[in-house]
Amino acid sequence: MSSMKGHSAGPMQLHDIMSAGMKMPMEMSGNVDKDFAMMMTMHHGQAIKMIDAYAKHGQNPDLKALAAEMKAAQLKEIETRAPHTK
Repeated sequence: MSSMKGHSAGPMQLHDIMSAGMKMPMEMSGNVDKDFAMMMTMHHGQAIKMIDAYAKHGQNPDLKALAAEMKAAQLKEIETRAPHTK
């Protein structure tokens, strides 16, 4: 985890997840349908990592409830796209 003066572990973990996501390698297949499904799956996987970090460090009960709903929706979307990534 990176460190920036004045930032606690939670915000830094979110920053590190975003930074790692921007560097995720993905070999393009040349098929726009497959590539779109794969990229969105990777994007939503990154969102799930951020949600998990927020669940660990976040304090706001309303945001925690929203994050839980978002995670369920992201997991369902990944499941729906899975056949299109092959």
